[in-house]
Amino acid sequence: VIDVKVYKAVEKVEFVKAPAKVRLKSKPVYTAKVTPADAGKADIYWQTSNRAVADIDENTGVLKPRKTGKVTVTAYTENGKTANKRILVYTVNQVNKYNFRAKSAGAHSVKLTWNAIPNADGYIIYRNGKVFKTLGAKTTSFTNKNLIKGKTYKYKIRAFYNVGGKKDLCTMSMERSVKPVPVKVVSK
Repeated sequence: VIDVKVYKAVEKVEFVKAPAKVRLKSKPVYTAKVTPADAGKADIYWQTSNRAVADIDENTGVLKPRKTGKVTVTAYTENGKTANKRILVYTVNQVNKYNFRAKSAGAHSVKLTWNAIPNADGYIIYRNGKVFKTLGAKTTSFTNKNLIKGKTYKYKIRAFYNVGGKKDLCTMSMERSVKPVPVKVVSK
């Protein structure tokens, strides 16, 4: 008598734990499951689309981010079923990248400008040491109006990434001090 065991084939692979944003130098573990749950040859293996951005342990799913950028994590089985997840590897160390500037924009206004931080979800402006305004990702300037003429205002900015329902805050920019002053009119 020959005992033959027939296994069900893996029909689908899906992620169980798969962060979409990963901080540089972290080591998140990705997990996946197969359907049906009682499938044979159901081992899950891992790879990334760009090992220069992030590598992943083929057997354990531990991601090793190497530099900022986007990469696809793939979970796959022996019979060729796959699941893909596009992820962002980011860094919170942005202090020298803002090129943050503040200048008077009239007697009662100050204009702030900065460089976009790649893939950031938004920016927080601090005025005189306190959170003043939160802005969206595509914003790289802001005019603060209704200020007191001649008073000095101090500003900083920081980018953030939305991760797991929370803001992962980047380093702050250098502080900029500015006074709103009337625009000089040059007569001819």
